[in-house]
Amino acid sequence: MGRAAAGCVAIVLGATGWFFASTGWLGYFDGWLVAALLLTTFARDRRTIWLMCLLAPWVDERFIIALPLALYTRSWRGQINADDGHGAGAGVDRRLLIGAAAISGSFIVVRLCLGAGSSSMGFMEYLRNQQTLQIGLGRHALGLAAGLRFGWVLLLAALVVAWRRSTARVAIGLTVGVIATVLVSMLIANDLSRSTSVLLPLALAGALEAVRHGWFSRRAGIGLALVALAVPAWHVVTDFSLRIERLPTVLQSFRHPAGSLAPLNWVKTAEQLVGRGESAAAERHIDIALRLDPACGAAYNVRGFIAYQRADWENARANFSTASRLTPADASHWLHYAYAAWKLQDVTTYRRAIVEAKRLAPEGSEVGKKIAALEALVVRGQ
Repeated sequence: MGRAAAGCVAIVLGATGWFFASTGWLGYFDGWLVAALLLTTFARDRRTIWLMCLLAPWVDERFIIALPLALYTRSWRGQINADDGHGAGAGVDRRLLIGAAAISGSFIVVRLCLGAGSSSMGFMEYLRNQQTLQIGLGRHALGLAAGLRFGWVLLLAALVVAWRRSTARVAIGLTVGVIATVLVSMLIANDLSRSTSVLLPLALAGALEAVRHGWFSRRAGIGLALVALAVPAWHVVTDFSLRIERLPTVLQSFRHPAGSLAPLNWVKTAEQLVGRGESAAAERHIDIALRLDPACGAAYNVRGFIAYQRADWENARANFSTASRLTPADASHWLHYAYAAWKLQDVTTYRRAIVEAKRLAPEGSEVGKKIAALEALVVRGQ
């Protein structure tokens, strides 16, 4: 496969459900699952496959579900290569199969033992709670379409080659393997569009065979890649669908955050939680706001109030100080900073902060009234 064809295949298989659902390599683990399955299917060294069987199930248990199809695809490709006079290639021998089965079987035993010794729900209870058993076939079909998207073209190419070039027994085995893997994968998880990520190795094998047979020209590859990028993608779950926004929309949201991407929205909710005395929940909202914008002065201001509720004046002063530094034009932040300094008997900081608050507060404003009240309180305290 040339570079142009490889690039087009990467786009087609990358623009599928496993990628869109991921929040990064340390969020959803679909990227690690796909990498492990690809290595299992195409790596030449059997030790690599055994390593994947050892590690990958602990990342995502769907690896066990997809392993038989990955090994069957590997065996099928080895047979085709041998028939074409290219040698057995990356096939499946008895030693590899026994090792993979032993390692994967060990994981299943350990996993069942761990599950039996915990208070988590059992396998049958888990299945009874799955929404996938309660939705219609149309929803499942939508999940299948949104999951592999235009990768289905490449997967179908693999099945066509199997039926044309292999024995009926092999072709039936590959077809049944695809159907069984999809059914099991979709029935055990409510995230429908992620379920088809286990089929990516066979789709890649289909791309290789399509190139070998001349079905996948540069023009066809570029066209399929462009269509995969142009057609809207969806993340489909049993009870809702979420559209994957286009790059210009994502960039616009990055420049002008709105909704859950706007840190001030999290700050406003945190303020309400503080007012109800739910400081732990407010802290979680402030953490999210500061992850979205580490320079959000309003977030530090609310964090100062949380410390204020605990009478932790050192932390209150530190957070109000940061809020005043990050948002120096907000009179209320300087007022809060002055109050915390007064509670700590930090006269120098109090005077500096109250002067700045008075300078910034509009005449007759609510902040101005609070400043006057604090000054009166300080005078009475003296």
